[in-house]
Amino acid sequence: MEPQENLVRRQYLVSKAQIAKVERLRKREGVGATEIVRRAIEAYDPDAKGANEAEVEAALNAMAEALRETCRELATLRERVVNGLSDEAREANRRQVADETRAYYAAHPEELEAISRLFE
Repeated sequence: MEPQENLVRRQYLVSKAQIAKVERLRKREGVGATEIVRRAIEAYDPDAKGANEAEVEAALNAMAEALRETCRELATLRERVVNGLSDEAREANRRQVADETRAYYAAHPEELEAISRLFE
């Protein structure tokens, strides 16, 4: 906190919901309402939003590449496993994997949508 002589008293109009939020934060943090407002002002940086978006985009790109690499590795492993199976066992395995995959994504359609957005 700044020295007392550097502080200036101001009044601002805020909603009842904002007051309630300050009160909840004040109690949780064990500090006064004024300190909560000071912390909120210090934490607010509209210029940092662009940097944060760039970090998120970079993280998503890294995740997408990791997912693509994992898919490549799984395809290689699958090929090795399938080549070691008889034709009947290979077909049974293919049907089982297809059925399990359909069932999983039928129960979790949001995950399939999220995966498809990674490749847009």
